[in-house]
Amino acid sequence: MGAVLFVLTALGVSWQVGTSIGDGHVGSAATTVGIGAMTLLFWWWITLGSWARFRPPTDPATGLPLQEEEPVGPWGVVGRILVVVLVGTFVAGGLWLAREARSATQAAERVRARAEAEANRQGLTVADVQQARADGVVWAATGDGPDPYDELLTVPGASVADVSVDGARAAILLRLPESPPCVVVEIDADDLIDTRITTSCD
Repeated sequence: MGAVLFVLTALGVSWQVGTSIGDGHVGSAATTVGIGAMTLLFWWWITLGSWARFRPPTDPATGLPLQEEEPVGPWGVVGRILVVVLVGTFVAGGLWLAREARSATQAAERVRARAEAEANRQGLTVADVQQARADGVVWAATGDGPDPYDELLTVPGASVADVSVDGARAAILLRLPESPPCVVVEIDADDLIDTRITTSCD
């Protein structure tokens, strides 16, 4: 069982590392390698310990066991089944979470590309963001008319959650239904547009 769990862990870690590198998340890949190495060491230790403890001694001449292995017993069987169930559930949950995280990141990447294209098409400027911010304050107090944030930048699959202006720079925060992650549209002093993905959606 220890050997099987060692192999399953190795496969899961390899898949997650490959996915993280493919998505350009080198830091996440390094973290996965560290956690995976400790987990693999644990299962290797368990496997070697079990092998040394339960393998019966053999006759050097014949290679046959010198004594019969003691029966496991009903509680031993129950314990082994519980270990497999618990660890299997843990591994499956980890793979599911990794898949969901990858799906959310891919959705954010698509939104990022759409947002950058739409912001460039509209020719958004720092002044536009500053005006939307001022209009948003009035709209929050009165509720009259459409939300200025919605009119500032319309991107399928996301909505404008907040805007900020810092001197000659501005930023637009786009939130997805499954956020985090979120997408940030940045406009510099020359009104050049750039986008990035962030896990900070506040």
